[in-house]
Amino acid sequence: MRDQRPQFIKDLMGNYYDPRMDPDYNRSNKDLDSKTHQTRESNTPIYSKLYQMQSVLKDKLSSAKTLDEVNRAIDLFVGQLNKLPLKERLQMISAVNSMNMDLPLKSYYGSENAKVIIPVFEKPATSQLNDSYAAQVLRENLPNRLKESIELVPKPDPQKIIKQLREVDSAYANAYKTLGEKQAEFDQLRIELAGRTNSDLTKPLFDSQILDSSTNKDLARLAGLEKEMNHLKEQMTRTEAAAVRKYEEIYRSKERQAVALGIAKDPMLKSMFSSDLRSKALELDAVIKEQRALKEKLLHQDPALVSQADKDALAKLTEKMRILEKAFDEKYGSSLDSLIKIPGSGVEVVTDDFQKILADPKQLIVTTPAVYINRELPLTINPSTGQFVIGTPRDAEYFKNMAGSEAYQSKDSTKAFELAFGFVNDTNSPSDPGFIRDRWCVAFSNWSLLKANLGDAVPDFDQFIKDCAKNNLINKSDMTVNTEAVVNYYSHGLGKFERDKFENLPDPANRDNYYEKLGEVLKQEKPNVITLRVHERHTISLHKNPPDVNGKITYTVVDTGNATMNGTKFDPENPLSSTLGDTDSSTNTYRNLIPKSFDIIR
Repeated sequence: MRDQRPQFIKDLMGNYYDPRMDPDYNRSNKDLDSKTHQTRESNTPIYSKLYQMQSVLKDKLSSAKTLDEVNRAIDLFVGQLNKLPLKERLQMISAVNSMNMDLPLKSYYGSENAKVIIPVFEKPATSQLNDSYAAQVLRENLPNRLKESIELVPKPDPQKIIKQLREVDSAYANAYKTLGEKQAEFDQLRIELAGRTNSDLTKPLFDSQILDSSTNKDLARLAGLEKEMNHLKEQMTRTEAAAVRKYEEIYRSKERQAVALGIAKDPMLKSMFSSDLRSKALELDAVIKEQRALKEKLLHQDPALVSQADKDALAKLTEKMRILEKAFDEKYGSSLDSLIKIPGSGVEVVTDDFQKILADPKQLIVTTPAVYINRELPLTINPSTGQFVIGTPRDAEYFKNMAGSEAYQSKDSTKAFELAFGFVNDTNSPSDPGFIRDRWCVAFSNWSLLKANLGDAVPDFDQFIKDCAKNNLINKSDMTVNTEAVVNYYSHGLGKFERDKFENLPDPANRDNYYEKLGEVLKQEKPNVITLRVHERHTISLHKNPPDVNGKITYTVVDTGNATMNGTKFDPENPLSSTLGDTDSSTNTYRNLIPKSFDIIR
């Protein structure tokens, strides 16, 4: 019987996906690599339901004679997705994505009509003190204890610090002395020139050649003195700012120690805080007192009579004190800083850092879950990959262009500076735009990971970092990112966030092992995008390209920090021949660096 269906319906059916043709579909659990195929094993019921829905859709498309009938069939399919329970609906969309079911919705249906309801992140989870007796004690006693402890630490006075510089910094003292001399010479010369020049000291007053020559020489000397003075002032200002910062860091450290010690000794509060925090605070306090007592004793002795044993004992105690202070700040610094910022009126919202130093947060804190709002977004096909995407599809080229312009971490990019300026302005960030721009590689890589997978369920980059800062997912002062929190908030359960630290390699010092392993992961998982920590201070992302004529898949390197690397290709089958993996390539910025980890949504 002759097929009477219109050509567009034949074309529509040509690339239809049948999961039974997937080699993984009927593979037994024992043959599946547990890590690589984790999502497929856990979502087997989802795949079964999806296959049933696809079968119904296929039958309706097979019998369709008009575009209107095609529209109704696909509308029914999207409608069924929307009627599923929230968790199943999200998993189903994820399954459709991962299976490349090639429904040309944009071509035959219209992206403005095929829609899916997706929960978009609105507010983060918040933690507050509950109504227990312990929480009431904390609420009533903590603010006063903080105030009393902080007042014990003398706040540094910038004017006193600058005055002391002349006693401890010989270079600053010399600059101060020279500046005084230059200033005196400058002032005297101004007085002498006042009667020989016009009112703004720029031209000789008299027209005599001899006077003009002498006055012009003095004017040149005056300008030279002013230049020297300005240079000395700039030099001294930098030294003064560094000294003030140093003393402020010492002050913050002493402030934390005083707060922790105050809590450790407070009979009403000490049982509510971590025993380790209390013991470390008491241990540090004991060493500080011992060091201070010995130092005081030696200061009252004749230096010539101080024994070497006492000198060694003081040096040993001082070193021990510094080691304990450093360890204390590294472990409890952010938590105690968070605690100190609590307003004097009382403890209400409890930050994550605050919770880390409580003995048993569950007894004191109730957590309100994150808030999402349902938003209706179009469900379309990404033409470059054939995968479903929510809203407007973006390919690797889009992210590469972004990384080279608006998000480029270079002083040459005015677009990037404008974006950073908007972020600083809208979030009241204490940092300048250039500093923020130089540190957003992790934020951009996380954003591109989410945007490539979820489309318009994730806002554009500028709004993304503003939202994350607003919701405490990114530190607005230095762009430090809580990657797991960011990815899990925005992924809505569509996959499991995982960080691979390149563990269990035969030779951790051999960077070839890392890139070969990365190639294996990309070949097995075929993710849309991953983020890669190429070294200790920089993160990039790799975005999947559509298969070539032979079905081969490569990834585009998206790098906000290096124009020579941005846009290069990474071949999972030949990782060491790719620019990123090649140690002999002169254009490979990272050829001598070993990567640290990569992030993936499974």
